[in-house]
Formats: sequence, C-alpha cells, structure tokens
Amino acid sequence: MKPIDFQGIANFDKALLEHLHAYLSYSESQLAKSIIYSIHPLPGKALPLVLPQLDSERLRSRDAVQSFGKSVAMITQSEEKIVASNDWESASRQLNGALWEYVEILEGCATELFQQLNQVGFEQWRSDLMNIVEQVKQSLLRQMKECEWLLNRMEPLLKDYRKACQKEGKKGSFWKSLFGFRASMIDRSLYSYLRKSRRFLHLQFKWFSQRLSDYQKLKEKIEKSSRKFKSYHAFAELDESVQKDFKKLYELLKLWNLNQKTKSLPPREPIRALRSLFSLERAKEVFSHYFWMLEEALYEKSRAVKTDPADLYRNPSNRQTVAELVKGMQAEVHTLGATIEGYRDFDLRTHPDPYVRNRWGFTEWVVGPEPEKTRELLDLVYEVELLGKLFERFSASLKKEDQQSDFLYSQYEAINRTLHEMGQPLSSRVIMRARAERLLEQVDAMDELGSFNLLAIDYAGRVFSKAMRADWQYNVLFEIPQFHHLYRVHHGLVGKNLDQKHLSRLNKFKEIIEELQGWVKKCDTHRHVHEIEADMNDMKGYLQDFLGFVQRVCSKENLDAFDAKNEISEIFNQLLEYRYLFGSFFHMLLQHEPEGKLIRNQFLFVDQYFEAVESQLHEMQQKWRLPR
Repeated sequence: MKPIDFQGIANFDKALLEHLHAYLSYSESQLAKSIIYSIHPLPGKALPLVLPQLDSERLRSRDAVQSFGKSVAMITQSEEKIVASNDWESASRQLNGALWEYVEILEGCATELFQQLNQVGFEQWRSDLMNIVEQVKQSLLRQMKECEWLLNRMEPLLKDYRKACQKEGKKGSFWKSLFGFRASMIDRSLYSYLRKSRRFLHLQFKWFSQRLSDYQKLKEKIEKSSRKFKSYHAFAELDESVQKDFKKLYELLKLWNLNQKTKSLPPREPIRALRSLFSLERAKEVFSHYFWMLEEALYEKSRAVKTDPADLYRNPSNRQTVAELVKGMQAEVHTLGATIEGYRDFDLRTHPDPYVRNRWGFTEWVVGPEPEKTRELLDLVYEVELLGKLFERFSASLKKEDQQSDFLYSQYEAINRTLHEMGQPLSSRVIMRARAERLLEQVDAMDELGSFNLLAIDYAGRVFSKAMRADWQYNVLFEIPQFHHLYRVHHGLVGKNLDQKHLSRLNKFKEIIEELQGWVKKCDTHRHVHEIEADMNDMKGYLQDFLGFVQRVCSKENLDAFDAKNEISEIFNQLLEYRYLFGSFFHMLLQHEPEGKLIRNQFLFVDQYFEAVESQLHEMQQKWRLPR
C-alpha cells in the first residue's frame, strides 16, 4: 500500500494529482468490473473470459465495454440458452447503479476541488497552484468525456443483450421488444447530470482562475512595495523571524487596503488571514522589536560621531555618507509608523464588537470606547513620531559646519547658573518649575544627540543628576514632558548597563514601588502598615548594598586614573537611574495627599543614601584628581 502524502494533498501540490489519478483509476476499474460481471449465466453455464490476463485493479472502461460486447455476441450466436430471458433487466439495473455511482464520484470530485480551494487561504497560494488545478480539471474532464462515450456505447449493447435474452422467449416477446424499442436502457438522467457537472467544472474553474489572476496582480503591487526592505539597514539587523513577521504583516495590511478598492478577494479573506496570523499582542511585539532596533541605531550613530578617533565623521564627504544612511533610517521610521497606524485602523474597523467597529464616524459617547490594547498601539505611534523627529534633528546636525565649537561650551555657564538658582532652599514651587523649564530649554539647545563633542553625554548626565537633586522637594521636573524626552535620549546614548547586581537592585526597586503605588492610589495604605515597613527595610537593604559597593571601590588602592574614571562613570550612571526611578515615584506620591505626602516623608532616607553616594563619588574624584 502506497503511503498518503497528507501535507502534499492539503497544499495542492503534485501529491494531490497522484492521489486523484489513483482514486479515479480505481473507481473506473470498479465500474469496469460491474460492466463485465453484469451478465449472469445460468447455473452450470459459463462465458469464456474475454480478458483473462488483465489485472482487475487496472481495468479500463473501454476494455470492459469491449468485453461486454463480445459476451453479448457469444450469447446471440450460441444455440443453447446461456442466460435467463429476463437477465437483461438485472444487468440494466446493475449497470445503471454502477454508472450512477461513478458519475457521482466525478461530480463529487469537481465539487470538492473548489470547496477545498476555498478552504486554502490565499496566503498559501503558490505560483504553481494554477497549473495543479488545471491538471486536476483536465483529468476530471477526460473522465467525464470517457463516461459520456461509455453511456452512448452501452445503450445499444444493452439493447442487443435484451434481444439476445428474449430470442427464445415465449409468444408475445416480439411485441414486448417492439414496444420497448424506444425505451432507453441507460437512465437518461445520467446524461443531464454529467453535463451539469461538466458545466459546473468549467464555470468554477473560470471563476477561480479570474480570482487567482486578480490576486496575482495585487501581489505584484505588494511585492514591488516590499522591495524597499532590501535596502533597510536597521531592518536587516533584526532577527530573521522578526523580519519575516514584520514583512508578512506589512504585506497583509497592504493587501487588505488594496482589496477594499479592487474586491479581488472576498472581504473576509484578508481579515481572516491577518487575525489568524497576527494577534494584536503579537503585532505589538513585532512593532516594538523594530522600534527598539531603530532607536538603538540612532543612538549608535550619535555615539559614533562623538567617539571616532580619526575624525571620520567630521570630514564633509564621510559625513554625507552617514547622512544618507540616516536618511534611509528615517524612511524606515516612516514605514514602521504607517504600518502601526494601518494595523490599528484595521483592528478597529474589523473588531468583533460592533460598538467598537462603529465608533468610526461617530462621537465617542454614541458607541463604546476604544479598547485599551489599541490605545497602546496609539501610544507606540506617538513614540515612533518622536523617534522620527529625533532622526530629523540628528540629520540636521550632520549638515552643520565644524562642530568643535558647539553649543556645549556656549551653554555651560548658563546651565550652571540655572542649576545654582534651582538649589536655593526657599524657592516656591512656581519658581522651581520656571527654573526647571529654563534649564531644560538650555539642555535641549546643547543638542546632546547631534553634538560631535564626546563630553556632551557625560555633562548632560551630571546636569540631570544635579537638577533632580535640587528638585527633591517638589519633583516638578517629572511633570514636564520635555524632561522625560531629554532623559530618554540621554539614557539611550549612555547605553544599557549590564551589571547584574545593578539590574537586580533596579528590578527590586520597581517591584516595591509598583506595590506601594497600588496602595496609595486606592487610599489603602492604612491597611498595609506592616507591609510598607517591610518594603522600607528592603529598600534600605538594597540602598546600603549600593553604598557599600561604592565604598569598596573608593577604598581600592590599585586603580589607575583610567580605571577609576570608568568606575566612577558606571556608578554615576547607576545613581542617575535610581534618581529618575525614585523621582517619578515621589512625584506620584505628591499627587495623592495626604497619604502620599506622609509616605514621602517616610522615604527621606532615600535622598540621604543618594547624598552619601554623591559624597563618595566626590571623594573618589579628589583621590584620583579627576575633573568634576
């Protein structure tokens, strides 16, 4: 027994043709056997085998018709009675039954062919699919044509057999045969049923071929649009699986948009394909991976123009090369943003909930609100737009003339003066916010991202640290969006800290803060007094661990100035992350009085630990005579 290639049949490849040919051949053989053995000799009588050597599994209908005709001729010429006088009736019933079974098999194959094609999603259509379907159609048409020939040929043979059976019949058989001359031996419905099946096969094939042709035209347009991915540098750095997913998602969205105009596919088909292949969570994950890669590519290029030892990027021609590369990445950012917006639009317009689906074109109070998950996509769209603006600004910086006398020096005095003013202990909240906004404008003018000066990154970090230290009482920095934007750029330029102890401390802080925020927002802190005390003790333990680490580094005697500078820089960046995390937490507490303010006072020990670390860093700088 030949094994069945289930995958090949399901995918409509050559395995389907082989299996169909084998099935039709077997069905024809069964019909042929029914034809050959439809004549029933009387007991003790026998007909000679006309096809003695022919394998019953390979019988052809034409061979069976030939055998039947020879058997009828033998019965007609025989002088003795071989068959019963009414055997032609049972032969006719047997043959009509076998023919109906075979015709229904052909009709079933034609129907199932296109039902199966409808179940095969268009995303699985291959270039050779039309060829396979064409061959299946031709195979079925050949069998239908052969069956029609068989019907036409068996009609006179059955009539001859009826005459042969009635040649020795009793009186009156002549008149019965005369009146039955015009009666058909083969069921006339078989002819119309066969013609109907053949017409159905032609019409369905024409419909499918037109549908496939229209899809191929759409696919050509989509593939032409997808060629741009070959020149995308950040895209090429993604994992192969992410590349494949994003490109597939992009193409399906493009198809959904184009199909709304052309109607080449049923409207539900692109929707089904998109929803089955990409859930909203999976799509967001793919988008996020691409966004992070583009963001890191921007920061990597910015670091490169600051650290190149041979002044490669200060050369106008080389700078132009980098500018073109950045321009290409800007195109990638645009593609990513458009794809995210397209997927969000798709999800809302095809959402299963009609109140969500119908919100387009109506005011929000008429229908349900936008789902939370699509709002997350909208937030990602805003982040992509912001990244696009960063690329534009960096691209503009590359077009400037000599960067050696950049804004870093011109803003130095102004920034230090503003920091000094922010440190005044009796400043009101309004004054502190005004000074914070002025400081952020000065830092923004410094252009940390586009500056060619390597000191810009380190200096910006120190400015942020001093500003958050001075703003410990009001935390107004954290209510200014520009601060978060500038800090994110700085954090990206510094790069990810891989110190496992630091990452562990950071995660523990985040867990404790998230728990405390939940209690404060619910005004439920009085129920968790003991848990809050335990969290405070845990925080003190982690902060003491950080301070102890700094003290051990400070006590090292075998460090040279270079290693000491690197150690101080790493500790400073860790401290900056902690300041930003706790600053955000303290700002949230101040928005929830009186419980938040009470908790804030209990956490003043955090500021004290930060002061102790700052003191140790200052001592290390003096010890190794490093600039502050």
